[in-house]
Amino acid sequence: MNRVVKGVFITVIFLFPLFLLAGNRIPSLPHLTPEQWKKLEKGEVVLTTEVKKVGDTDHALIGAYLIFNRPVTDVWRLMIHPEDQYKYLPDLEYSKLIWRRGNKVDVEFMVKVLFVKLYYRVIHTYYPERYYFNWTLDPNFKNDLKYLYGEWQLYPLKGGRTLARYMTELHVSSFVPGWLEKRLTKSNVPKNMKAFQMWINSNGHYHK
Repeated sequence: MNRVVKGVFITVIFLFPLFLLAGNRIPSLPHLTPEQWKKLEKGEVVLTTEVKKVGDTDHALIGAYLIFNRPVTDVWRLMIHPEDQYKYLPDLEYSKLIWRRGNKVDVEFMVKVLFVKLYYRVIHTYYPERYYFNWTLDPNFKNDLKYLYGEWQLYPLKGGRTLARYMTELHVSSFVPGWLEKRLTKSNVPKNMKAFQMWINSNGHYHK
């Protein structure tokens, strides 16, 4: 093996683990404006919205930032139990644990908005080394949602607080009216985020 090829080979061998580790690190704080930070410091929720066209269907991309007044380890401990969400999320009738395997958790949810009930199961995948997790619909269940993806990323802050970034993309089945889909996405996110905030700030004692 000539020296150049050997040198490249050795470099790759030593750098490859670093590339792997880079994906396991907590990302840097997001670039927020001074105005957004002011709102967050007041305990407000900063919303970000976008509509993505998928074929003939509009997919709502709903995002939010908020600060929890607890250390990131406390927030994570509470977040890894999505089956508890019925205790504090306003429109959620129940959330039932189906199975827990390694870093994955499957939970069945039922949301009731006026006269409409929606049933769906969601698989959550947790990455504790990064304080990050995401969720998608369980493909083995007959879901009333057509598409769902979401994620939380937690960022430790000084003073024992935590910045959280939330994002979800949702499309309800075609039989559900448009006003209900809007309520389940953009309209419902602010009050759900405030419920999350109260639940975590109370260390899990707040109930709706």
